[in-house]
Parts: sequence; C-alpha cells; structure tokens
Amino acid sequence: MKLTIRNYLLLLIGISILVFNLFFWYGMSQQQKKTAEVFDQNLRATLSEVAYLLSKDLKDPQQVAYFKAYLERIAATNDAIDALVLTQGSHVLLSTDPSVERVPKRDEVILISDRRLPDLSRVRAYEAEVRYFADTAPRYLRLYALLDKDYIHGRIQIDYSRLLLQLGLPPVLILLLLWWLLNRSLSRPLEALRQFAYYQSYTPRMFWLRELEAIRSSMLQTYQRLEKEKAELYKLSTTDSLSGLANRNSLDQRLSWLISDASRNKQEFAVFFLDLDNFKSVNDSQGHKIGDQLLVMVAEQLREVIRNSDIIARVGGDEFVFVLNSYHSHLELTRIADRVLERLSKPWVVEGYQLFISGSIGISLYPKDGSDSVTLLKNADIAMYQAKKRGRNQYAYFTEEVNREIQQEIQLSKEMRQGLEQGEFELHYQPQTDSFSGDIVGVEALVRWNHPSRGLVSPDRFIPLAERTGLIIELGNWILREALRQQVQWRDEEHVDLAMSINISAMQFHDDHFEKRLDQALEESGADAERVHLEITESLLMQHAELYLDRLQRIHRRGLRFSLDDFGTGYSSLAYLKTFPIDVLKIDRMFIRDYDTVSGAIFLETIVKMAHTLQLEVICEGVETAEQLDYLVRIGCEHYQGYYCSRPLPAGEFLSFLRKQRLRVVEN
Repeated sequence: MKLTIRNYLLLLIGISILVFNLFFWYGMSQQQKKTAEVFDQNLRATLSEVAYLLSKDLKDPQQVAYFKAYLERIAATNDAIDALVLTQGSHVLLSTDPSVERVPKRDEVILISDRRLPDLSRVRAYEAEVRYFADTAPRYLRLYALLDKDYIHGRIQIDYSRLLLQLGLPPVLILLLLWWLLNRSLSRPLEALRQFAYYQSYTPRMFWLRELEAIRSSMLQTYQRLEKEKAELYKLSTTDSLSGLANRNSLDQRLSWLISDASRNKQEFAVFFLDLDNFKSVNDSQGHKIGDQLLVMVAEQLREVIRNSDIIARVGGDEFVFVLNSYHSHLELTRIADRVLERLSKPWVVEGYQLFISGSIGISLYPKDGSDSVTLLKNADIAMYQAKKRGRNQYAYFTEEVNREIQQEIQLSKEMRQGLEQGEFELHYQPQTDSFSGDIVGVEALVRWNHPSRGLVSPDRFIPLAERTGLIIELGNWILREALRQQVQWRDEEHVDLAMSINISAMQFHDDHFEKRLDQALEESGADAERVHLEITESLLMQHAELYLDRLQRIHRRGLRFSLDDFGTGYSSLAYLKTFPIDVLKIDRMFIRDYDTVSGAIFLETIVKMAHTLQLEVICEGVETAEQLDYLVRIGCEHYQGYYCSRPLPAGEFLSFLRKQRLRVVEN
C-alpha cells in the first residue's frame, strides 16, 4: 500500500523522536573533538587561502608591506587567530601584532600539509609555505597563524558547553536521518523526474509514494505521446504528404550525405529532374482532385522504375527528383530515363477520365556538373528546361552550352520585361485584303521588339520565350490595349474603319482575368466590338475544349469575332468548326506555296468549300505572287494576307500605304 506524503512525514517525525531519545547522550564525549576539528579545518583553510594569494601576487619581499592591511583583516575576522606573521628564514618580515618579533619554535608549530588533527592545547601556530618567483627563480617565505589560545581553550574546554552540545547532537542526527530519508524518498525521485523531464535518457522506476507514482506515470504517458507526435512531425517534415515520397527537405539532407560519401570514395552519381508535361491542363480541365490522384499514380510508377536504394522525391507541384547513386555506365542512365518516359506517356485512367501526359527529364552528374546539392539540382533543372524546348517527352543532359543558352534566355527574359516597362515594344500592322476588289478590309496587329542594343528582335525568338516564362499574359494584354487604341485613333482621326485582328495566346486566354481585361480594353478605347477579331489557335481548343467553350461563347455574344489561325497545321478537326463560335478560317502560309501541285490545290479548294458551306470567311496567309492571288480568286477565297500586298508596317507607314492603296484602287 502506498503512503501519502502527509502520513509519510508523520511517520518520519515519530521515528525522529525515537532516535533522538536513543542517541541523546551519545554526543557529549565527541563534542570536544568535533570542535577541535572545526578549528583545525578553519585554520588550515584560512592559512591556505592567504598563502595562495600571497604566492600569486608577491614578486619581491620588499612588497610585503602592501599586504599588511589584508593580513590584519584576516586576523581580525577570525577569532581563533591571534596574529599572522610572514617570515624569511628567522627574520620576521611582517606581523599583524607588533609585539611578535621572533619565529615560533618548531615544536609549537604544525604544518598545514600535515593532515593529522593536532592537540590545540600544545600548538602555538599553524605554518604554511609561500612560494613566489623572482627572475624566474623560486623563492620561499613562511606564513604563520598564531593561535588565540584563550579563545580556543574557552570554546573547547568549557564544561557547561558540553551539555548543550550533547543536547543538540541528537536532534542534528535526527535531522540528518530525516534528510537522508527525505532525500531517498522525495528528493531523489523528484530529481529523477526532473532529469526525465529534461532529457528522457532513462525511465524512472516505479515510486512507492502514491503522488510521485501518479506524476511519474502521467509524465511517462505524456512523453510517450510526445515521442510519437515527434516521430510523426519528423515524418511530415521529410515526407511529401500527397505522394508519400521524400520532400525537398529530405532530399537536401540525403543529397548532402550522398555528396559527402561520394567525395570520400571518389564516386559518381546522377540527379534526374522530372517535370510533367501538360499537367497544368489536367488541373485546369479536370480539377485539382483528379490532378492530385494522377500525381499519386505517377509516384507509384516511379517507385517501380527506381530502385529502393535510390532517392525519389517530389519537390514541387508536378516536379520530381530521383538520384541514382550506383550505375555502370551512362547507357544505364539513358535506359532508366527512357523507361520513366515510356511509363508516363501511357494513358492514365483516373476516376473514369482518360488522361494523357508526358515528362521532360534533365540529368546532371556529380561531380562533373556540381559539387553541392543546390548546383546539381539547378543544373538538372536547366537540362530539363532544354528537354522541354526540344519538344518535351524526352531527356537531356546538362552541358555548359545548355547552361549558356539558358542563361542567355534568362537575360533576354529580364530585358524583355524591362522593355515592356520602358516602351520598347511596338505594333506593326499587316493588311488583310479583299481578293476580288483589292480593298483593304482589315489588319492584323503583330508585335515587334525594338531593343536598344540588340536592334529588332525576331518574334520567333521572344514570343516562345514569353510563353515559357508567363510574360506572354502581360505582353498580350499590352498588345490588346495598344491595338484597340490604334484602331479607334484611325477611326476617329483618319476616318479609317478597319477590322482589327489581334492574336491571343493560349496562356493569355486561359487566364482567369482575361474577360475582365478584354472588357476594360474595349471600354477604355471605345472600340466597336464587332470590328475586333480575336485570333486563336487549334491548340487552345484542343487542350481546353470543354472548360473554355462557355468563355468563347460569352465573348462571342459581346459581338467580337473569332478567327482560327494556322488552320491545317494541327488536328484540323471539323468538330472545332461545329462546336466553337468560329467566324473566320485562316489558312496557313505553308499551303499556298503548293497551290500549283495537285495535292496542294485539292487541299486548298476543299478548305475553302468547307468553310463556305459552314458560312465561314476564309483568309489565306503568305500570299506573295500575283499567280497565287489569281488562284485564290478562282477558288473563291475572299481574303488574303501576305507580302504581295504588304509586309507588316508601323502605324504611320501603314496609314500612308493605305492612302496610296485606296488612291490606286480609285484610279483603276
């Protein structure tokens, strides 16, 4: 049965009283000896301390006078010391009592190094050695503590004090016993609990006091729960919650270990950086729930392809890293990359939806491509970026050439953003002409970048870069506003009312704020919506057909018209023309080049007839010769665009060209 603390203390008091009665008379005979021991220890300690301080600070015997005040203070504060005397040989150098002029006799002195308890009634003084250095040579003085014999004799030999001492000793012993018991039963357990609370290095054994055992049990349960939660938190901090793979923190840690080991053993390892192609379209079209399930399935496939001894981590939304720390050749790395890409390119079925994705992989090698985790991951990312540029669904190794190319693109991207802020971009306008009358019925706004040091940068270079970096949204919005502003200016100031065709990128159209920005641009410019053509590509319709059909229809109901650009270069599905609100087909320039071949002519005639059947207008791009125009007239293509009429011109030059063209038409 466990005791309460109150009962335990009552028990201890009873035991203390009993012990006191038993040992009451025991202390009388020991008191005198104890007192002598106290004096002895006190004198030894005091003299040892003084000798140490003198040895530390004394440099020359002539300096002893500086210590007189200190020695007098020591002698005054210790009742057992009559005087302190410092001697050199038989010569007294310093004494706190001027009457002392000689060194005590040897038989009256006890050295503090002699640990025997002396008979204080026979001892005249305690002696200590003071060693100091002069010119690096040791010198010695003697320090004596002359005893106050009367004081010591009175404290030890007084008879009536013995009785008081004997009466006080039993309670002291009882208290000591009580302290020991409390220490064993309370202090030690509490200390054990404190140690357990701080360090958890060991679990305290069961206590026999009920309250302490309750505390121990509660703490044990609490720390077990905390350890479990700590393990779970560590797992969360090092594991991707969605895929169950290692996360970036764990990857950095394990890469550091691997680099350290590979550096010692002069080994090589490979870092693969995988980014899923077209994953954003899955999230946009099917929702994040489907996207998350797809990521989990991708993670499972990677586990099957990659060995258990290798590192696999998810470091971003659709970005994965796996590290191969042992392989025989680069051919083995290539096979692994091919196997991963093959697995990814197969159809994925998630909740009944059939999804198609692919992957782009960048590969960097330690130590060739980097000696730390940050550099290796960065270079693998750069190589992955290069794989995407090459067409996606492939892998690329990091090279310095690739790095330079990427750095140049990064610099160009930075300059492009600055150029947009500083007004370096401008629009050129290419006429869209009536094939039969020669009248200019519209223009297409084409962006140009007039770089201050690079000169005129080709759109083929900066447009794809803008799409990859996301700047195409900001650039596209600027094009939209500027083209509408120019259209209204021509209409109001020059009485030139032409349809304005504006290219809209897929990324710009997919932006959630596109409709709002389109409405703002129309309102701010005052443009007539029915005179605005938005040119979109087949890829936009193909990737997000169901998701953005409503958006296309809402915009079309505002009065704006849609042109399907580059028709024939993609899937060219008739479903697009049937489902989506398309008004104009633009035949790509590559087809007019083959107009004089049988297959080319059949293709062009078929498109034109199909478009007219569907009540769509047709514009053929890339017309450069009169023969090409004559052919378009024969097959009934009502509009054309190309260098035969004019190249894209700045606004001022286009206006001059338009005036000349209209004058020429009137004259004819």
